Amino acid sequence: MNKQTLLILNGPGVANAVDRPGDATLEQIRQACASSCKALGMKLDFRHTDDAGELLSLVAKASATTSAVKSYAGLIINPASGPKAKSIDAASYQAALERAATAQLPIIEVHIENIFDDSVENADAARRLQASAAGIGFISGLGEFGYQLAIKALHHRLSPGDDAHG
Repeated sequence: MNKQTLLILNGPGVANAVDRPGDATLEQIRQACASSCKALGMKLDFRHTDDAGELLSLVAKASATTSAVKSYAGLIINPASGPKAKSIDAASYQAALERAATAQLPIIEVHIENIFDDSVENADAARRLQASAAGIGFISGLGEFGYQLAIKALHHRLSPGDDAHG
């Protein structure tokens, strides 16, 4: 069986969101995601960038096809965190995700912190980056475990015979 590859993109400020005592590091999150993907028979491409333009470019590349073959089976994205959330143009982000969705790339947006809690730094900026209708799912406030849930959800979505394809 050909392994499906998931792309996990972490945008500006995400590395800083996990540097509080008790939080997993971004590398620990990557390792846990790799382990989950391996257990599910999937491959993983895990990336981080603090450059908003590069993040949008990576979303565009994720939805591109070569010789009618998709590079990625699905996308999990944590677009930004903390003060860096303001660095991403919300309209450009939404447009990039909508193009990816049009290319039939399933997307789940993950936020480590609960962006609906007004005590979270720059929660209002993060809220405007929501994937809206372009995504198939949205996870916020579950810490690093949100990535694990997203991987399992995409695996389920991509599995043959899944009747939850909306």
